[in-house]
Amino acid sequence: SPPNVFASNEVVRLAKREGVVVLLNGQGADELLGGYSKFLLPYVAQLLRRGHLLRALSAARGRKPLRKKGPAALLTESLRYWLRAGAASASMGDGRSSKKERQQAVVNLCLSEDFVTATEDELPERFSSKMSDMFKRRLHVALFGFHLPHYLRIEDRNSMEHSIESRLPFLDHRIAEFAFSLPSDLFMQGGTNKVLLRECMAGILPDAVRLRTDKFGFPVPFQRWIMERLYGQIRE
Repeated sequence: SPPNVFASNEVVRLAKREGVVVLLNGQGADELLGGYSKFLLPYVAQLLRRGHLLRALSAARGRKPLRKKGPAALLTESLRYWLRAGAASASMGDGRSSKKERQQAVVNLCLSEDFVTATEDELPERFSSKMSDMFKRRLHVALFGFHLPHYLRIEDRNSMEHSIESRLPFLDHRIAEFAFSLPSDLFMQGGTNKVLLRECMAGILPDAVRLRTDKFGFPVPFQRWIMERLYGQIRE
């Protein structure tokens, strides 16, 4: 959202003012390692598909900050996700991307619709549902479709505006390729997200940070601004 973009720009501006010339940013970690709550659905759906009912139930009963819904509702929605994913795969047997996915390519990769249509045979690599693992397929879409390309464009423009180099270590192609070579169970377990990263950081990060379950983005008190400091200007 615009307030978040503005806040990110202010962070970079402050870093520049303090003499910082290189920033490390965690962009891509959630998309690559399963950090968002929306990834729980395809993960549970994948467990159901493979017949791992007890593990699917354990994931559905997992920690509430990620789960957000009751176990029965999450299992039902995961089953629907599985059925929809199967129908999409069947209808896209030729590997061509759907209309919605083509639209995402236009919006998120800043491509013209004519270009996307003309090069559609090149898009399935990123936007088709050919990948058999539903969880990794969802990660793939997040990395190349929605939202990461948009976030990276903002990161690039904000850092360039202030002549700062922004490095994104999680998006090193070697890390991404390695992550996609691993089984999905290393990403989520029992409803806990980013298990792979949590385990890798054992003994490096304090457990209070490493094992925390509450998650939020880059919070901006936009509603408070509107109702308090900016209320008079907006009302006028």
